[in-house]
Amino acid sequence: KRNIAVLFDLNKLADDRNVAIQKLAERQMSNGGFPWLAGGRDNVYTTQNIMENLGHLYHLGAIEINDAALTNIVSNALKYMDDELVIRYQKLKENTNKYGGNMDDDHLDDLSVHYLYVKTFFKHVNATPASTEARTYYYGQAQKYWLKRGLYTQAMIGLILHRNDDKIANNVVKSLREKSFSSDEMGIYWNEGNGFYWHQLPIERHALMIELFSEAANNKDEADKMKV
Repeated sequence: KRNIAVLFDLNKLADDRNVAIQKLAERQMSNGGFPWLAGGRDNVYTTQNIMENLGHLYHLGAIEINDAALTNIVSNALKYMDDELVIRYQKLKENTNKYGGNMDDDHLDDLSVHYLYVKTFFKHVNATPASTEARTYYYGQAQKYWLKRGLYTQAMIGLILHRNDDKIANNVVKSLREKSFSSDEMGIYWNEGNGFYWHQLPIERHALMIELFSEAANNKDEADKMKV
């Protein structure tokens, strides 16, 4: 009982929160990115992963969306993400011009999908104007080529489209539902296996599916079966 009392001590919670935010601020680099480890180079995925977790905390109401202590951390990290997206987009255009190909072909990469997904949590923060063309391009790629991606990436695309009131999200949900398995023992699940990359991990994939079906499909029964 004493331990439970400590856990819910508001002063301790506030102190822990402030320490966590201070650690984030100390580890953020001057360009807005975060490294894998303190003292290392900035890393795009690590930065987007941190921002995804902050986004989920906003979404759950665990932190305030206008929290002054996080304002600079969030705005600088989002600018870094915008800049990195533009770099990838410009490199793609250069390679297409140099080696041939068509920008309308499938050039959708998982990191750019993850970028679009993370940005759905931060609609209150304006993106850099320089990233508009790149964002529009990759959004169009997601609309067009979602069916060719793995389940994790498809679920991210489904949430991106849903949060932008895009009717294609319904097609994504329908397709994923058709690929699912169901049993009394296991509930609803998918059987894609796993791989070495962050977008091929089964537990993360399943958690994202629950997020998608809870939000986009608005089907509590399905979501409950997935939780089994």
